[in-house]
Amino acid sequence: MAEYLKQQITEIISINSEFPEKSLRSVWSSYDKNVHKIVVPVTTQSGITFEMSEITNVEVYLSFSKGSYGPFEGKVEDAAQKTVSFAVPEEVRGQTGNVTISIMLKLTNDRQIDLVQFKAVARLSKIDQDTPAIQEFYVPLFEDLVAETQAIAQTEQAKIQAELPAVQAQLDQALTELNQLKSGMRWYNAYKMADGRFAKNYPNKNDYTGNSEEPNLLSVGSSTITKTSNVAVAEWGARNAVQYKISGGANTNAGRFITGLSADAGLTYDFDISIYIKNIGTNDLGVNTNTNDTVIVKPGESKWLTWSRIGYTPASTTMRQFIVTRNNVADELNFIVWRAKHAIGKQVSIWTPNPAEATSVLDYQPKEKGTGFLDSTNETDYSWDYTKEFVDYALGLKADKTELNALADRVSILE
Repeated sequence: MAEYLKQQITEIISINSEFPEKSLRSVWSSYDKNVHKIVVPVTTQSGITFEMSEITNVEVYLSFSKGSYGPFEGKVEDAAQKTVSFAVPEEVRGQTGNVTISIMLKLTNDRQIDLVQFKAVARLSKIDQDTPAIQEFYVPLFEDLVAETQAIAQTEQAKIQAELPAVQAQLDQALTELNQLKSGMRWYNAYKMADGRFAKNYPNKNDYTGNSEEPNLLSVGSSTITKTSNVAVAEWGARNAVQYKISGGANTNAGRFITGLSADAGLTYDFDISIYIKNIGTNDLGVNTNTNDTVIVKPGESKWLTWSRIGYTPASTTMRQFIVTRNNVADELNFIVWRAKHAIGKQVSIWTPNPAEATSVLDYQPKEKGTGFLDSTNETDYSWDYTKEFVDYALGLKADKTELNALADRVSILE
């Protein structure tokens, strides 16, 4: 049995489900002949077991840039050490460059295991007796260089192609988010009135007739009503709220604020309704709108009551009004009200006067519109521009000089 003059042992190779490729330091000369042996220690992952004595055949496959060879016969090198080996075969003499080595172990009972693939390098011989003449030496060396370069390029191309689906998925996600931004799905609007009030929703037109800011209470069931005007409420910023005291009467419905409006039978409405109320008495009071449930305001509570009624269809014509109720006919009520609103709209919006009681459109239409990425109540989260309503007002020479000068600076970005 021939002694091998060159022998290399690879790193330990573990069998696993992904069969990764191992880069080894193994190098042989292209014109070595029956002198070079590769020894491969074999280990397996947990759950894969077999005895070396069960190996019936060791098959080796070698792949170069210029072609693939095999199978070649290997053998069990040392059963105790669990190694297999193969000699560099005659068929690959003269082949140079990177070589991919694959080893398959065939076991008894028609079983087989593929070991991981690994790479080695075959270099051109310079001293062996079969080395070609010097004038022939450099041509294949150049060819090998080209072949190795192509092999590297192919490897990198394969890596890029493997990564392309993930990159494409990221690009698709970015494009989706960009389209969402462009379509306005992630933009939010806000509004500012001429008096500086901030609003998340565009203010629906207030249809309340009469003085909606200082609403007038009418008696129900012969109740007695005492009215005090120009009452200040600090938490509302109000100086012209109205205080009412109710006593007597024959009904738990103690009073009502008439809006001068009705909801006709069979028609469908979307209502935006609100009123400020503060209970300064000692008894509970309730407020309903004749189209919505009653809201209880307990003694000491100060509230901005809001109702949003979508798709309301009355069976009979119904008065649109605010009704003040009490738990018992004998209960006396003492409360303050301010800024009643009864409007058509799908969202609750801030109070604005009825156009008939306003001094200009800026009393009930916003002066500025904000646009931002956040659904925020912080004015600084928005970029602000004048509204078309304010522009029309200013161009009608109803704005003061300061506003007109500001308008001239921003006319290019108007809606």
